[in-house]
Amino acid sequence: MILGSINNIKNLADLVDLYGVSTDLAKCISSLLSLYNLSKQNEFKISTEVFGKIEFSSLEEANKRTPEFHQHFIDVHLVLEGSECIGFGGNISTMSINDMQSYKYDPSNDLGFLATDKIQYVTLLPGNFAIFYPNELHKPLCQTSLDDTVKKMILKVNLDSLKK
Repeated sequence: MILGSINNIKNLADLVDLYGVSTDLAKCISSLLSLYNLSKQNEFKISTEVFGKIEFSSLEEANKRTPEFHQHFIDVHLVLEGSECIGFGGNISTMSINDMQSYKYDPSNDLGFLATDKIQYVTLLPGNFAIFYPNELHKPLCQTSLDDTVKKMILKVNLDSLKK
């Protein structure tokens, strides 16, 4: 997982230098942000491997949300308005046998859930982003003391598309 602020990024190299993001992933993120800024649509895509959407979401108490993961896609969450508490945990390969009993995965949506209490939280404010790599647990859309709703951009990049 990588946490950062879009306000610290002046150019593509900053994503690589400041946050350790691969050059290919930085290019995908930069292209998606540019595409969104040009179109201002709620959904936008470069290909089936690289796409994004804008969500207006209600937040829930953290104990009502289940940590999720993706096996193929990198998730980039960027808060545009409001705030969001987002949980993060380890890689699912590090989870205990007890935790793995709750493992559920839907390959058609590349979305899995794993109930665990081994989650830490961070609050994302406008301009803050979190990048989650495949199999990294994250628990989005948790309430903050500041807001009950959030407007955010979610970017999806298939990890395999970066290896081509």
